[in-house]
Amino acid sequence: MRKLTAPLLALSVLVATAVTAQDSIPYLTGKVTISIHQGTLDCDLTLKNYPHIGDYLIRLNSGMNIRYFRSVQPDFKIYYDRSLTDSTATDETNGYSFPADPKQGGKFLPQAIRFRYTGKYPVITDTALSGEVSVDDWRGNIAFNGTTFRADGLQSCWYPVLYNIKTKQRYDHLKYDLEVDCPDCKVIYINGTTPVSGPHARLHSDVPRELFIYAGDIMVVNSGGSNFLNADLDQTHLRSFTKTTEDIKHFYESRMKVPITDTVTYVQANPTAPNHAWAFIAFPSIINVGFGKYALNSYADPRENDWLVQTVSHELGHYYFGTLRRFTTWFEPVLNEGLAEFLALNVLHSIRTDSGYQKAIARKIKAMKDFKPLPFARLTSSQGFHDRELYVYYFAPLVYLAIQKEIGEKATWEWMHQLLTMPADRTDYGFLEATLGKALGDPARLATLKAKYFDSDEALGNAIQTLNPAPKTP
Repeated sequence: MRKLTAPLLALSVLVATAVTAQDSIPYLTGKVTISIHQGTLDCDLTLKNYPHIGDYLIRLNSGMNIRYFRSVQPDFKIYYDRSLTDSTATDETNGYSFPADPKQGGKFLPQAIRFRYTGKYPVITDTALSGEVSVDDWRGNIAFNGTTFRADGLQSCWYPVLYNIKTKQRYDHLKYDLEVDCPDCKVIYINGTTPVSGPHARLHSDVPRELFIYAGDIMVVNSGGSNFLNADLDQTHLRSFTKTTEDIKHFYESRMKVPITDTVTYVQANPTAPNHAWAFIAFPSIINVGFGKYALNSYADPRENDWLVQTVSHELGHYYFGTLRRFTTWFEPVLNEGLAEFLALNVLHSIRTDSGYQKAIARKIKAMKDFKPLPFARLTSSQGFHDRELYVYYFAPLVYLAIQKEIGEKATWEWMHQLLTMPADRTDYGFLEATLGKALGDPARLATLKAKYFDSDEALGNAIQTLNPAPKTP
């Protein structure tokens, strides 16, 4: 861990206080038993220290068979309802709640809850065999492939996730102290800890994490302060990955003024369905799912370094937007994903080449040739994205880059600081506009930018013109 200067340390504490002090941080304890070969996950978990919420759901993976839910103090079994209208959940989960006195109505939430449940999942040992190919594989899939087990926390909810229906706040980042037994595992890893060799591990974190878990027959390498799980990288590529990671972290710390002190862990996981490849972040883990030309070692090819820089930069950008600052409205992807991609393009421009940066911009513009996005201020729901991929990964970062070009570097990074630290009950479009206004300190300037990029039907065209102005006629 690098020594922190006083200004960095002070701002880091400020960010942590501003972002996490609003709510209690749930604490998860208990035991998890895994069988890689049988595809089973048996959990005896206790959740406590969560905020008191009147209208809530507790989400669990829909493949879990419930043995019981119990109040801890006093100790009694809780009868539960299962929601059939949890419209904001993903298909992977069921929403549970505990009814209060039938005469009074409403819901009851104990001070602490013990959960006993077991899940049984397909073990896909060979995706080349038609009889063993799952229909699909995705981030929220609880995936067993005969040698490893993979589960995220954001979508899969393999552990109980409290959800506030009124505020749409999801409590999937938890402090934890867990005992994990996996007789057929060589390594056990839970996000934010050091991978443990052997069939048994006691893992805990005093920092709230999304509980991504990866276990099984896994090769672990540490290089330059980063962990690599199943990465299959030679020494040259390990050094390339390590240097790239450190360069990106240095860029962010110098602009955002908040240090990344965690050990970054790269995970290479194989999908359980053919022709599937993707990457996601559960900070400080960066997970790549794919094999062959989509494996992690393919990104380390120096000929693909621009792509490597942009991909890793995007995922590390989620340390700031997605981890320290969590957005809680339907507008969240415009901020979370759009800002992470904006940061990644800034890194690409800084530590690689201007030509690589311009090519990345050109690719985004070309992809949106027939796309007619609504401006931010006129969105009323996520349905207005029309194409989520194009809207949040292409249109939004181009708008942010155009504003950056107009207001300059100093005001841009002040805007990023405001987005990271400004207290807010709702992190929506109004929040985005307010942070820009505070960074500028000039209402007239804000009004001009708002009219051009936030309100106008020509917001995309205006952004493109700013980034790639037409050459002047001689």
